[in-house]
Amino acid sequence: MSPEIIIALKLLFVAVIAFVLHRITRRAIASYEEKNVIGRRLSRILKATSRWVFIISAIIISLQVVGISIAAVWASLSALLVMVAVGFIAVWSVLSNASCALILVVFAPFQIGDEIELIEPSLQDPGKSGLKGKVIDITLLYTTLLESGREDGLVTVRIPNNQFFQKAIRCHRGKDTKTLKEALFESPIN
Repeated sequence: MSPEIIIALKLLFVAVIAFVLHRITRRAIASYEEKNVIGRRLSRILKATSRWVFIISAIIISLQVVGISIAAVWASLSALLVMVAVGFIAVWSVLSNASCALILVVFAPFQIGDEIELIEPSLQDPGKSGLKGKVIDITLLYTTLLESGREDGLVTVRIPNNQFFQKAIRCHRGKDTKTLKEALFESPIN
């Protein structure tokens, strides 16, 4: 017999054994469920878990049969997962601010033209005021305030949108306001 046929037979054997063991496991889990040893929800979880355990096991054994090193596959998979994690962490702040902007649009705790104040959560001084000013713009990343009451005149402050979910907001409604939806979706984004 040729080596290719031998490898094909070994792969078929691995698949059949994995299938048979999976069926036996599913029947055992179903039997325990019928006897009320385990609940229906746990039974579903165990069946799904056993399925994936047998699939992954069959893949690993099949790779070894073909001659692919599991250590090399594991190293490649680990490197890929690390790259995905680093990339996710790198864009986390941007994604957080963008999703917070959309939540601000939906729930509209303030509008363009309102005077708002971010209240710092501090145990020493619970009423301590934080940033304060008139909302003049919102983008996917920042909300811009026109800060007043400073000695050097009017100053704009760009606050990351996720800050509005970490601090309390005091809002004084303005006279000429515009909704955040109008600002975010109808004006050019800075």
